[in-house]
Amino acid sequence: MKIEVEFGKIKVDGKEFHDPIILPSGKTIEREYEKIKEKYGTSHVIDEEEIEILIKEKPEIIVIGTGFDGMAKLTEAAKKKISEKGIKLIEEKTPDAIETFSSLKNKKAGIFHSTC
Repeated sequence: MKIEVEFGKIKVDGKEFHDPIILPSGKTIEREYEKIKEKYGTSHVIDEEEIEILIKEKPEIIVIGTGFDGMAKLTEAAKKKISEKGIKLIEEKTPDAIETFSSLKNKKAGIFHSTC
């Protein structure tokens, strides 16, 4: 899987996404950006509902790209859900998170915020 990142967009195997969710199966989907923004007033929140999408495929590791400035944050409920399942969590600024994600050989999943 080839992942390229620049502010505002992330390409996964040549397909462009704003904030991709990459599942352990290798399938990539777009975050429901507008739904999150409506729910929280910002897209800088990653909640347990989004984490549930990742957990369904039983990853060993979840990588969260928190944006270029680290503004996106997991809710406490999302962190608890990951912990309860015994899944390792890595949170990094998105360029670093993409590099980490790409280097991992484990069964992995990720959510990557492409802006601040």
